[in-house]
Amino acid sequence: MDARYDGIQRAGHAKDFWRHQWRDGQERRPLKCVVITISVKDIDKALDKIERLGGKTAQKKQPIGEMGFTAYFKDSEGNTEGLWQSRS
Repeated sequence: MDARYDGIQRAGHAKDFWRHQWRDGQERRPLKCVVITISVKDIDKALDKIERLGGKTAQKKQPIGEMGFTAYFKDSEGNTEGLWQSRS
């Protein structure tokens, strides 16, 4: 039996423990490493600056419940990092 929550699907097989269905419709496996997450006042402005400086958006801004927003980017060296924006 599958349990679904906000775009995340838990599959019935251990090898497919978590699968992510992103808003662009593509399925991606979760990262298997530590992701540094940076708190910012405005994710959209931060992503614009990151792209101007050579980084690339990996996942656009998305809501996380009533808590805030998250986004992911790859820096100029290819490392994936996260952004966090509180709703307050």
